[in-house]
Amino acid sequence: MVWLVDACELTLKALGSINSQRVLEALALWGNLNVKELSDKASISEGSAVKSLEELSAAGLVESDGNGRFRLAGNRRAELLKSFYVETATQHMEGNIAKLLSRAEELGERFPEEVERLIKRYYPVLKENFYWSMVTLIELAEKYKKEKDEKRRATVVKSRDADVRGAI
Repeated sequence: MVWLVDACELTLKALGSINSQRVLEALALWGNLNVKELSDKASISEGSAVKSLEELSAAGLVESDGNGRFRLAGNRRAELLKSFYVETATQHMEGNIAKLLSRAEELGERFPEEVERLIKRYYPVLKENFYWSMVTLIELAEKYKKEKDEKRRATVVKSRDADVRGAI
């Protein structure tokens, strides 16, 4: 017996998953990605990426190039989704940058990690629309890394001096 599956039902199921939303966003921003790259960009496991890709492919939103790389399908629905994800990421980026900068001191040593995470996920949007903000974030992150390294060196020197004094 053959069961007919409603295309709307497939689409709703695929779009109802947070992981699928992340996959769509990554493909909209980055274009062609393999499963490993997609997992990295979307911050999900490779297994979740594969499952989402299967659901999105069944709904006609994602296609494979046959060489292990995936992209948004070339249909109207996929193009509209791409526009939505790119526009949404662009609109929210200014707030994300401002929030990160305002929390820089509070984050301290974790600030460079947060900058790296933001750039890893949204580099295409940052490069095209927020290049100088991205440069500023990178420079500030480098400053925090340098301070962290200096603190670490100072701790090692203090520890070594204490060991020397203890040996005398």
